[in-house]
Amino acid sequence: MDKGDDGGPFGRRYLIVSALRVTGHVDLAVLQSALDDVVARHELLRTLVIRDADPPYQQVFPPCPVPLQVRDLPRVTGTSRDTVMQELILKAQAGTMSARQVPLLRALLCRFDDRDSVLFVTVHHSVSDGWSIQVILRDLGAFYAARVSGTPPIHRGSEACMASKKHDDGMWRFSVYQSCVTSRSAGQHESPRLRRFRLCHQASAR
Repeated sequence: MDKGDDGGPFGRRYLIVSALRVTGHVDLAVLQSALDDVVARHELLRTLVIRDADPPYQQVFPPCPVPLQVRDLPRVTGTSRDTVMQELILKAQAGTMSARQVPLLRALLCRFDDRDSVLFVTVHHSVSDGWSIQVILRDLGAFYAARVSGTPPIHRGSEACMASKKHDDGMWRFSVYQSCVTSRSAGQHESPRLRRFRLCHQASAR
């Protein structure tokens, strides 16, 4: 049920937040292009429900750049970085996103140093769920790998993922801490349910 911009499936806090702990150098220009590739491939990320119309309808917009912010973190080491990461996850979960502006995906790269960082990928839950976010993350890694290797990205079917398997330019390794913030609306909070697993995509670690 549509409860406006503050609650329900179109609420600003109805988000899926994934935190990717990345080991290896991240090329910012390549990351931006890979994020844009994901939005170009998945049109739901650039589809809005025009709720003020009678009847409401869906409008698909052309591919558009993904907002990517970069933040350098304080110099800490060891387990202190894990603590900082958990704090960053909680802050990311407290964020908001409008369901009225495309793309319905944004990213934040937090860097401990040049070879250790955390990439936050936030998607509005009105266009994604716990299964489809894994496809988005898979494609992000595959598009990154394709661009690093100089291979034109493929935007159709499972070929986007397969493209990265043809190259061996090192490993971009990341652990994914995923929190599906699905039941929070204005004034409501839920303890995050975090799942951790490892994914490996071939990409630059130079």
